[in-house]
Amino acid sequence: MIKIGICDDEKIVLSVLGTLVKQSLEELEEGGKIINFHSGEELLEEVEKLDVLFLDIEMPGLDGIEVGSQIQKRNLDCKVIMATSRQDRFKEAFKINAFRFITKPFQKK
Repeated sequence: MIKIGICDDEKIVLSVLGTLVKQSLEELEEGGKIINFHSGEELLEEVEKLDVLFLDIEMPGLDGIEVGSQIQKRNLDCKVIMATSRQDRFKEAFKINAFRFITKPFQKK
């Protein structure tokens, strides 16, 4: 079973993106567990357990780029997808080897 993390400081984003990911897993007939994180600090406590992570860039405390660089040291196998409204920071995502970059508001396709 695939373990997917969603890390964002906004509850509505966790809900919307979680719903889209759940629907996609069901369409693919893929079993999966979705785990929500409200901060980078909370995420780093469990990142070793994740296969895929949707990570916001703009968060209080550790931002997504800082968290992403720490993830590289703890779980190289985790595919990090930057999920943000900050298109101007996409180049920074390459520094942490982000797998993909999606922008808010999210669309299912």
